[in-house]
Amino acid sequence: MEAFFKDSLKSKGVEILYFERAEIEKITENSLIYAGTGSLSVLYFEVYNRFVLQINDWRYPLIRRLPIISENNLNLPTYILPAQKNSHYRLKLIDNSNIQGLKNFESILENNSRFIIKGQNSPAKQIEVSPEDGVEKQRNDKSNETIEQGLKNVHKVVANIVHDIKNGYKNQTSKKLSTSLKSIKTKDFRSKAKSTFKDDFFNKNEKRSQKFLKRRQENVNQTQIDRYEDLRTRDLPAHYIPSEQIEDIILGNKELVGNTSTFSDEILTSKIEQVL
Repeated sequence: MEAFFKDSLKSKGVEILYFERAEIEKITENSLIYAGTGSLSVLYFEVYNRFVLQINDWRYPLIRRLPIISENNLNLPTYILPAQKNSHYRLKLIDNSNIQGLKNFESILENNSRFIIKGQNSPAKQIEVSPEDGVEKQRNDKSNETIEQGLKNVHKVVANIVHDIKNGYKNQTSKKLSTSLKSIKTKDFRSKAKSTFKDDFFNKNEKRSQKFLKRRQENVNQTQIDRYEDLRTRDLPAHYIPSEQIEDIILGNKELVGNTSTFSDEILTSKIEQVL
């Protein structure tokens, strides 16, 4: 239900593309870990100017300087994505009947990552920095607000202590009385219980769900190949995800850039093949 609820602490991710069945694995030097299957949503967060891949609770932000390697398998589209500690993710699109959507997906990868197709000589291109997403600034602003509020709270506590020391505790008396177990009456909580949901809560959310699914079904990005610039211009379904979660994974992938940006495409492909 996370997709349908929004508040000030959540960020809106527009679902540009949707693939019904996908699989994600994590590959380390010593093992291959099956992470799970589910639907793949390709989300765009305007507030961060950033694309994020999502399968269940796995999310992966695209960074222009991070390499993503297509294994060039038309029967089972498969992509290798870098992860922390020299490991990699292997993303498989099990439902590959949507050729138009697949082309649009690779167009997004080409424009938002260091996209390499295995076995093809890709022309050398300058590794571009991703557009500014403002995550570091927002994190610093939140941190400063937290520190400032903490200092105010400390100042208030100290002021209260000083006041008590100066004025003494003569007039402070406790009104708390001991309670006898015999005086506690049994209450009928069931008869007095009230629902915390508003009367139209479920009706409204059922309508939201239906509207979300209708927009997903009518998403023309799934059925026609279009220019990359036009993929975000339509009336598309939206997911609302806690901002802190999105900012954490963006910062995490930015840390990966230094481990891969110095290698050529050929060396990168060779290194990953050794692991696979």
